[in-house]
Amino acid sequence: MYKLVNDEWSKAVSELFQLLSTSLRNRFAMLIALDEDSFVYDSNVLVVVDKVDDEVRDKVAEAVIEVNSHHDCTISYYLTSKDDVNTIRVFSSVKEKKKEDCEDAFKEFKEKVKSIARDVIKAEIYDSNVLVVVDKVDDEVRDKVAEAVIEVNSHHDCTISYYLLSSEEYEKIRGTIKGSK
Repeated sequence: MYKLVNDEWSKAVSELFQLLSTSLRNRFAMLIALDEDSFVYDSNVLVVVDKVDDEVRDKVAEAVIEVNSHHDCTISYYLTSKDDVNTIRVFSSVKEKKKEDCEDAFKEFKEKVKSIARDVIKAEIYDSNVLVVVDKVDDEVRDKVAEAVIEVNSHHDCTISYYLLSSEEYEKIRGTIKGSK
C-alpha cells in the first residue's frame, strides 16, 4: 500500500529516498518508513542496501543529516542489508499491527461508551479521530467518555482522541463529516 501525503514527514521520507537513490544507485534496495512516531530498534526508517560497508554508512548518514536539516521532523534510521530478512519483516509488519490495534482500540472504545453514545464514528474532526454523538453533553457524559478513552488508550499503541457532540449539534454539521462507524 502506498500513502502519499503532502506533510512534513512524507516530504522528508521522499527526499531521503531521492538522495539515497542518487548517491547509492544500484546499491540501494529499499526504504521502509514507519509513521513518524512509530519506532523499531529506536528507528522510524529502515534503509536496506545490497551490502553494508563504510562507504554506504557514510552516504546514508550524510543523506539523513541533510534531510533532517531541511524538515521539521526527525528521521532516525536503521541500516541493514537485503539479506537481513528478519529486520525487513519486523519493519514491514509495524503498520499492519498498528492498523489492527487502532481497529481494536476503536471497537473497545465504542463498546465502553455505547450505553451513553447515540453514535460513535471514526472521523477526522478538530484534531480528533473519533466523533462521539450523545443526546446531551453534560459533566456526567464528559466524565464517562473521558474515563473510557483513558482506559482504552492505556493499553493500546493507537490513541483515541475524541470529539464530543450533542445530537443537535451533530445534525447541524453532519453533511461535512466523512467517517465510518
